[in-house]
Amino acid sequence: MVQVKGSSGEFVQVNIKGVSEIIENLRSMGVAVKTRTDIQLMQAATFVNTELQESLLGNRAEPKSVDTGTLANSIEVTKEGQKLIIAPAQKKYPNSDVTTEQVLLWLEYGTSPHFVAPVKAQALHWVVNGKDFFSKGHTIAGIEPRRHFRNTVARVRPIIIGEFGEAISVAIKETTGESVQAVVIEK
Repeated sequence: MVQVKGSSGEFVQVNIKGVSEIIENLRSMGVAVKTRTDIQLMQAATFVNTELQESLLGNRAEPKSVDTGTLANSIEVTKEGQKLIIAPAQKKYPNSDVTTEQVLLWLEYGTSPHFVAPVKAQALHWVVNGKDFFSKGHTIAGIEPRRHFRNTVARVRPIIIGEFGEAISVAIKETTGESVQAVVIEK
């Protein structure tokens, strides 16, 4: 019940019906939206993870960046509070001190020309067209940026934004019983 000053200057008691129901409906809607968006967040993270792995494997616009699968298989989704983090696990390559995180940074941003030398072996070894090559060290031209993370985010962002809008629309329909126009989420 609310007191309102009337036209004669005296206070009048006004009872607004339905306020408690509206408040309860808004609370329910808030819970439904949070639940749906939490679910959508996990689905989005899985989708981004898969798309990033596909990019590394050469199944998207970027050049293939894996031979053994160590790098693509190192990508993990972890949850810290309300944040999901998609990043490589700290795995080291066999016979090397190089981590998957270092390799992803090199691929994302590129490298300048630099000298490479064996660390744990007497020589570097690689195979081209079935022919073995060895080197005690040499300068390489560097790696052009491949932008796996940046390009993946650009590709999936509009899809994920649309899916979050749909999740919110579904939550509203569940609590109100009313269909709503798709919720549009801007940047």
